[in-house]
This record gives sequence, C-alpha cells and structure tokens, in this order.
Amino acid sequence: MVTTKFEVASTLAELSQDTENLFEEKPTSLTPEEEEKEAEREDVAVLALIRLSQTHPKQHNKRMKADESQLHNKRMKADEIQPREAIIAGQAVKRQRERRKQDNSEETLRIMVEWNEIKPEKPPFVRDLNAVGVCSEPVRKQLTKSDVLNDQCRLMLGKKEVKKMMLHVLGHSGRVGTNGIEVLVHGPDGEVHTMVFKMWADTPVLAGVGWKKFVGGYGLEMNSDFLTIWMFKHSETQQICFAIDVTRFPVQYPLSSTIKAALQN
Repeated sequence: MVTTKFEVASTLAELSQDTENLFEEKPTSLTPEEEEKEAEREDVAVLALIRLSQTHPKQHNKRMKADESQLHNKRMKADEIQPREAIIAGQAVKRQRERRKQDNSEETLRIMVEWNEIKPEKPPFVRDLNAVGVCSEPVRKQLTKSDVLNDQCRLMLGKKEVKKMMLHVLGHSGRVGTNGIEVLVHGPDGEVHTMVFKMWADTPVLAGVGWKKFVGGYGLEMNSDFLTIWMFKHSETQQICFAIDVTRFPVQYPLSSTIKAALQN
C-alpha cells in the first residue's frame, strides 16, 4: 500500500486530536464496505506511526509513554470509582454461586437415610406426654439461612407436609389464615414457647418473637441443624401445639435434590 505525505499528515492530525480512539472497541455492526475502509484507515495509521517513530524516535517514545500513562491512570480511576451497579451485580453473582453449592456426598446421604428412618410417633421430650392428644406424623426440615436470620423471625414450613399435619390435627374445617393463631411450641428440652402459626405468602410459617428467641436460645445454625417437627392438639385444653427437636450434623450446604428424593421414599 502506497501512502502520500498528505495522508500521513492527515492521519497523524486525527490521532493527535483523539488518541483515546485507539483503545476503544470498534462497532460490530459495520457493513463489509465500512469494515474494509476502517481496516484501510488502521493500516494507514500504523504505517504513519512507524514512519514517525523512525524519523523522531525520542518524540515517539515520549508520546507512547504519555499514552500508556494516561491509559494506566484511567484504569486506576475506574478501579477506585467502581459503579454501584457493578458492585451490586458482583454481590448478586456471589450469592448465586453460594446458593448453587449443595451437599451431595455419599456420607451425608448415608447419615440422612439412617436418621430419617427413626421417627417416633410422639415427641419423647414433651414433659407431659399424656397431654399430647391427636398428633401428626413428624416432618423433617433442614434449616435455611432465612430461617435463622435475626430480622426474619419466622420458620418456613413445607406446604405439602403442613397440609397433611393440619388435616390430621385440625380436620377439614381447620383454618389458619394470614393473621394466624397462637400456638405453644415445645422445645427439645421441654420448655414451652409462644409463637404464631400463620400463612405467609401462601406458605405456612411459625413466626413472632417466640421463634427469634427459639433460634437464639438453642443456638440454631443454618444447613447443619435439622428439625423434627410434630403438630398436636392438647388433650385437655384443645390448644394447638408444636414440638420441635433439633439434630446437628456435619453438613455445610443445602442437601442436593438427589438426597432429598432419597429421604422422601
């Protein structure tokens, strides 16, 4: 390709006006003709820079160092003043990665299956077992992060499991509603706690300050603590009650769908 002095001079003039264009990404929606012209322009610019460096090596070196310094300063500034949206996006990606971590080890499967096979009909730690009237079958739940958060104050229960519990204890006419009903919850040491059993966004929960104290009092932890939950009606007062036992296992992440399916069989 032959370039005239005029083309070199005009190209250098354009480069001196906006050197930052060399570092910008080119549009990806150019037509073939535009791409060809753009490539030809870049060839002319490169040739002009080569000739300039051969003619004035000291000036070229100074210019290159200045450009490199300018680019470095811009990168440093971009790192120091990171947009808030980028920070939020990074945090979201990190949370998603954490949520995707699951425990699917054979050892955990073995432990869970053995533990799941032992289900007493009635909570053995309730101090007055004679007070346990109509009682549901126990359900199992691995504590999640939201269950133990200080600002949540609720234990989220499975819809299908609780529906069976309510049908067995309350009958077909049993209703809870969004306002809920006051219930007594027996802890693993036999202590009784007052909570509210209600529907929260179509999901049954045990809520209130009572659950918050329950978490703190027994030092409950997400993932590693597993609950065994009964629902029953007091034989004398007809008060709706729950009983919750806690078992801790060396589990760091939520159980995989494979282990959960094995526990349901």
